[in-house]
Amino acid sequence: MNGVCISGSGLYAPAASILNEELVAAYNTYAEHENAANSAAIAAGDAQPLPLSSTESIIKVSGIRSRHVVDREGVLESADDESADSSAGQR
Repeated sequence: MNGVCISGSGLYAPAASILNEELVAAYNTYAEHENAANSAAIAAGDAQPLPLSSTESIIKVSGIRSRHVVDREGVLESADDESADSSAGQR
């Protein structure tokens, strides 16, 4: 059996961060868009609406107030951005 050696350790915290308020705003935009797109199925009882979030619920459940990310692009896309991307691919 070969020996294992931990020769070092480190910590890296990216400079970019996302606040709960930004994350909640992006998610709620997505949820509202999806709920509107699926309103008929939701009204018929065939689908459940996506619940909206809040900064208070994130803090209560996880204790997290912000998170570091390497690249903010793509993490905070709104539903409008996703709709534009998907409709552009359909052309």
